[in-house]
Amino acid sequence: MEYRKIILVTVSLFSLIELNGCAQLNQSGNCTLSGQYADHQSCLSKNPSANCSLATAVSPNGQTLACWKAAPKVTANQESVSQTTCTSAWEEGTWGNCDGKLKYRSVTCKSGCTCNEKTKPATSASCGDSLAGGFHTKQQCLANPRATIELMNGESYCGMSGSICPASWKALTKNGFPYTTTYNNGSLGTVGYAIQRNGDFVVDPDRLKCKEIESRAYFLTGRKTYEPKPVENHIVCKKYEVTKRDSKGCILDADCIGSVELFLRVQKLLCY
Repeated sequence: MEYRKIILVTVSLFSLIELNGCAQLNQSGNCTLSGQYADHQSCLSKNPSANCSLATAVSPNGQTLACWKAAPKVTANQESVSQTTCTSAWEEGTWGNCDGKLKYRSVTCKSGCTCNEKTKPATSASCGDSLAGGFHTKQQCLANPRATIELMNGESYCGMSGSICPASWKALTKNGFPYTTTYNNGSLGTVGYAIQRNGDFVVDPDRLKCKEIESRAYFLTGRKTYEPKPVENHIVCKKYEVTKRDSKGCILDADCIGSVELFLRVQKLLCY
């Protein structure tokens, strides 16, 4: 009887030791399957440059087991660089010119950042208050020195200083002449006998009364409204020489001698 008890006790102890060993193997196996480690020392020995911390894993029978996981060490400098570089993950380019309705820009993900397409800034936008033709906006017009917004035939244009529109801008024209204003600081004029236009001497209407051409004053004052006309440019004859008379001796034609040129300059023109 005593002998039988000794055998049963020995068998029971052996079974307990075997079961405990299986439980340890099962815990180690489940931690390994989950990419972790059964103890802290194993984690450190496999990952000497990492931080090992407690974690959990679930066995096939639903039991929660304590495991250890390794995480890369991040220095304070790395954290600072990461935060600085990726505060805004998107690199936004400048807006280009309008194509008539829209303007565009480039938007790219910064190097080393993780970008979410759902938060990507817009790459196109409405041109806003467009000028006639839709290629430029009122804001682009007013960015030029002394420029003004002008209304012509129900459309908005940019009144710019000078006689030529900037690059990428076009001048509003009619019959080959741009819409311009001309400038004269006061009255520009002189006294003479007649005006020469396009190289021909223009005889004064007084010749019809069979009189000598009378001397009078000629003036150019400029125009303040935008018109598609040539810039005022006249030549006043200080002297003349008769080249043709009729039977009564009235002057029919004459040559201009000692001329004086009167001319103005373009003050502003309409661009779009």
